[in-house]
Amino acid sequence: MKSKDSPSVLRALTSLSKEVNIKALTSDQDPAYLAQPILSFMSNHNIDYRTTSDHDHNRLAIINRFIRTLRDLNEDQRDISADTMSNLIKAYNNTTHTTTHSVPARMDEEDERRYIADKVEETDIVRLISHIDKDSKVRVMNPRNPIGKRRRQLTIETYNVESNGPNVLLKASDDSVATIPRHRLHLAPVTKASPLAKTLDDAKRGVVNKILDIDHKAQKCRVEYEGGVKEWIPLKNLREGRPTYVTPMERQFSMRK
Repeated sequence: MKSKDSPSVLRALTSLSKEVNIKALTSDQDPAYLAQPILSFMSNHNIDYRTTSDHDHNRLAIINRFIRTLRDLNEDQRDISADTMSNLIKAYNNTTHTTTHSVPARMDEEDERRYIADKVEETDIVRLISHIDKDSKVRVMNPRNPIGKRRRQLTIETYNVESNGPNVLLKASDDSVATIPRHRLHLAPVTKASPLAKTLDDAKRGVVNKILDIDHKAQKCRVEYEGGVKEWIPLKNLREGRPTYVTPMERQFSMRK
């Protein structure tokens, strides 16, 4: 791909689909991938398409690490020719991986299953011992920024825990919400020095109570948030995380109609 615009993405996906059966794809919330032609391609090819949330890019950690490795092998040059890419991938696949301690080219399906099972078990243990109850108060660990001024590691303000999972739903005093990875959260006592945060993020999100109307042509829906606020929002906002997936709330609205 010479560029990252929507037509380039569509050409790349169309070409790739002729070589392999694409079952699933994950990206960040790049507008090029959320354009309607791309979403239609995903739906028409039955691709389970998912996106990361603003505060959680861990899903892409493996591919991002792989890309950085390729750039390191290419001496930090951003552009990589097709021939060079082929040679770099060959070298990568025949070198011991520092995380799996195995050579990728020598790993068979059974090795992969065993490795994944081990990681799932580790993750389940971590989730069990790090569970946070609903209505708990937490402070958020700021991500490290290698460039610019150093920031305080933990937020002064606290947030209410609304629901739990791999990503935890937090709420501020204005009812705005955001999902944050569990590893960035720290339980905090409620004190005058740690007041409840007034808001979450510049682009505020709220908990949707119900759908009031849907305009499929415009790809918008009118919703009512907790607290009674009503507004029209893009349909893709309701499907954040799974842009091509019809949500249970949409199905309930269709049944009422």
